[in-house]
Amino acid sequence: MIIDFLKKNKALITSFLLLFAYFIAQKLLEHAGFNTNFFDNYYFDHAVNNIALGKGFYLENFNRHFFTEHFYPFYYLIAPLYVIQPTLIWTMTIHALCLILTLIPLVKFARFRFPNAPYAPYLVMAFSFFVYVPFRGMNMTGLHGEIVMAPIIAWVSYYLAIGKYRPAILLSFTLPLFKENAIVLLIGIALFFAYKRLFRNGAIVFAYGLITTIIVISIIMPNFGLGDYRFVKNYSYLNATSITDVMFQMISNPLAVIRHIFSGPVIGYLMGLFALVLFLPIFSPIMLVGLVLLCQNALSDFWAQLHFLQHYSAPLVPIILMASIDGIGYLKENSPNGFNRIKLVSKIAIPFFVVLNLIFFTFFEFRF
Repeated sequence: MIIDFLKKNKALITSFLLLFAYFIAQKLLEHAGFNTNFFDNYYFDHAVNNIALGKGFYLENFNRHFFTEHFYPFYYLIAPLYVIQPTLIWTMTIHALCLILTLIPLVKFARFRFPNAPYAPYLVMAFSFFVYVPFRGMNMTGLHGEIVMAPIIAWVSYYLAIGKYRPAILLSFTLPLFKENAIVLLIGIALFFAYKRLFRNGAIVFAYGLITTIIVISIIMPNFGLGDYRFVKNYSYLNATSITDVMFQMISNPLAVIRHIFSGPVIGYLMGLFALVLFLPIFSPIMLVGLVLLCQNALSDFWAQLHFLQHYSAPLVPIILMASIDGIGYLKENSPNGFNRIKLVSKIAIPFFVVLNLIFFTFFEFRF
């Protein structure tokens, strides 16, 4: 049975292995080319090694525990590998695996959505790699929590899209293990359930997200020396002093929020995420899963949150790509004229985007 599966999917498996090799090679070249405190993963790698040495998740360059920065308990699962051999090859390998595991549910959904189009999975792989540069951009950063969140939310979105809600909910319960702001994705999942009128499922996911967020930010992180949650400053234009104050200032000062939304950096960020997929996610409810995270980034004035190649947007990548697959399927089934217009535009836009990708690869990405 396994042999039959391998033979049947030989081309796909080969494609995944080639992509994995590329991502590993890129990480190794990144390390060899820069070899600085950030680009050799010191920020994560050394702290993980400290776990293996019994020092805890300690940042020596910051002289504090990592949980004062972010809630990344998943690194404790990586630490045993450093007992075998302390090398950043572990984090690089896991990083590359995260990208492959993010792509697999997209390929599976393409097969599900277009069962009579055997080429659909290959088109999705080619588009993700050669056109949608935010996907490759996920490999040009450290192993942040968002990078590990990406495959989890990709599989959650896949199960939601095909109507298998139980595994989607169970997987969503793991999200708080990867970063303290997992609630933004859990609220998005709850919104999807609300759209489907599955209010009980939505309430369960929302309540779980709220409870875990309060525990992590109000109890666990302060015990490691965290005073105020410092990432409030990522919304400096609001002059807020706490997370709740950020929300209050947004409500009480809507003009400042509107001015920010229509600013150049925000428009550029949204175009970078959605123009490459011809805004197809607007035709799919799957995009609801990433709506709150998208708002969290777009409402920030911190440059990295408004850069579509930074780790802050990594969980949005599979959501946008899956919503695009679903969106094109929706147009094909419900709006033939719209589908034909998208086909016409794509014949012009995709070659143009490929050229832009080549320029980007040559002058920026190739340097890694």
